[in-house]
Amino acid sequence: DADDNGHGTKMYDCIKEEYPEAKVLSIKAMDASGKGQASDIYAAIQYALECKADVISLSLTANSSEENSAVVLAIEEAISKGVIVVGAAGNNASNAKYFIPGCVKEAYIIGAANEKGDRLSDSNYGANVDYEVISASTSEAAARFAALYVRSLDENKKLTEYPDVLLNYDQTDLDEDDYVLMFDDDDFTVSLPARSKAISVTIDGKTYKFNVPSYIVFPIYVNATD
Repeated sequence: DADDNGHGTKMYDCIKEEYPEAKVLSIKAMDASGKGQASDIYAAIQYALECKADVISLSLTANSSEENSAVVLAIEEAISKGVIVVGAAGNNASNAKYFIPGCVKEAYIIGAANEKGDRLSDSNYGANVDYEVISASTSEAAARFAALYVRSLDENKKLTEYPDVLLNYDQTDLDEDDYVLMFDDDDFTVSLPARSKAISVTIDGKTYKFNVPSYIVFPIYVNATD
């Protein structure tokens, strides 16, 4: 079907701008007003799997609710089959975990930033947001990230070697359950966002810096030595 909304075409253009060599399978799942049913999104993801897509880019958001749970199941199925799922964090100025696909921790959830690298005021945030991409919206950011993910594999580069891709170090405004206890005793406690990429700890005036890999199992036990 033709793109009678324009959003899909714009996302296609974003992908091609970032990586002209990308092969794009366009799947229409929304109507002319930009709305769709959970069943439509589920069917679109299933079709992408049938077509052996390597990366699924979801430039859309919906409330995380029971009635939309089929979309979460489809995303999780795709990931379990080794497919990379990239999702927009959403443009609600809220925690991404309250939305789909932002509630799926195993997906790459992408926020939007301005040219200075600051998160856009309406871009959703939180520990589930993996990267921010310099873009006008999180939909655009997700599309660009999906293209750059494929490009990074083809060019054997790290994602952060591309100047528009930023690790999400902004962990402000998180809820309590976004944090995990890393180390605790009677005198010293460290907690950090569950999806942090790095941590800096100062003990007795001496600073220790650690890189934290994505998708690791907590707790981490660290011995700080001279």
